[in-house]
Amino acid sequence: MSLNASINVFAFNLSNLQLSGANLSGSSLYTADISNTNLSGANLSGAQIYKADISNTNFKYADLSHANLCGAAANSPRTFDFTGADLSYADLDHAQLVDADLTDTTI
Repeated sequence: MSLNASINVFAFNLSNLQLSGANLSGSSLYTADISNTNLSGANLSGAQIYKADISNTNFKYADLSHANLCGAAANSPRTFDFTGADLSYADLDHAQLVDADLTDTTI
């Protein structure tokens, strides 16, 4: 699936999708289910990922700079891969990222 747009969804199911390389900068994914989704290399800069379910989501090399991940958590397996991701200036307040892989991540 190729996606190059800012989207605004509330409590939307975006789970199990292949969105690697997608440009979702500035998108609002408020309480969205993005579990088991491949967002590797995606541009999520400035995105609102507030209270989203990010269970088993692949954020390898994604741009999450200035993103709001407040309250983001896993409802099932706690597997978060942020290898090489850019989390500079991201808001992680109350995010539950237990066992996250932050190898080479910019924070």
